[in-house]
Amino acid sequence: MNEQDFLLLITIYQEQNMTRAAEKLHISQPTLTYRLKQIEQRLEGTKIIYTNRKQLMFTPEGEYLVQFAKKSLTDLYELKLTLQNFRGLNYGSLKIGASNNFSIYKLPPIVKSFLNYYPNIQLDIRSGWSAEILQMLEKKQIDIGFITGDYNWAGEKTLVNHDPLTIINNSYIDVEKLPSMPKINYKPKKLYRASLELKNTFTQLENNWWAERFEKEPNIVTEVDKVETCKKMVEQDLGYSIIPSSCITERDRFYTKNLISLGGVPLNRKTHMFYNKNLLKRLPTKSFISHVKNLFTNSL
Repeated sequence: MNEQDFLLLITIYQEQNMTRAAEKLHISQPTLTYRLKQIEQRLEGTKIIYTNRKQLMFTPEGEYLVQFAKKSLTDLYELKLTLQNFRGLNYGSLKIGASNNFSIYKLPPIVKSFLNYYPNIQLDIRSGWSAEILQMLEKKQIDIGFITGDYNWAGEKTLVNHDPLTIINNSYIDVEKLPSMPKINYKPKKLYRASLELKNTFTQLENNWWAERFEKEPNIVTEVDKVETCKKMVEQDLGYSIIPSSCITERDRFYTKNLISLGGVPLNRKTHMFYNKNLLKRLPTKSFISHVKNLFTNSL
């Protein structure tokens, strides 16, 4: 068995569904089924999974293989870290994951300033929904994750950004008149496992703020799942919108107003840098974490 086999087994075990596992692995379901059968054949016909009343189940042998795969991936990961340390501080690679908006609006200057100091360190950057980045981190597919929202994490984390929810419009914003104004509704695309982000969504914070102030539903004329599309709609004077403040740049000419609860509490989401403490033994990772902490310690 190899690294890809281990990852395949772990993903099926976590998803408990072949279709979802195939999507996570970016392969088709028939391909996933074929690869699983190949693993079973190489292990002398060992049965790994079966279905019971349409529910995917792991055999005792399959359960053992999953635990073996997790340990093997951890050992392999530690081996790679150790070997990369031999290359010295200014060499090596680093895998970084970041939530979509953070990767667009906040991460590029971090990367630029880091590479100015360490030009020989190669960065592999992946973006996605925060829940996806967390899963990559847990599977050790990335070294460091920038994750927006209140997610449970057993490792280390550093606060790097407060992101207020902000109303944008082409003219002066009178909050009390919002229910009668056309709204471009920014609604981030849901994950198929929406429960992962249930309590962390941008949408829920916005809905709670609205329900506290108004009895009437917002006058939604258009709904989009990308901030840039939303901003273009507002630029065309099609209505106001509510977006993360971090997505407003110096080039934008909107009127803005941050959301504040009736109790005077600003509504914002926090972005943390997540990582495992043992990664500090690896010099490129330690350098990047220190660099980010120096950038953000005085800005929060």
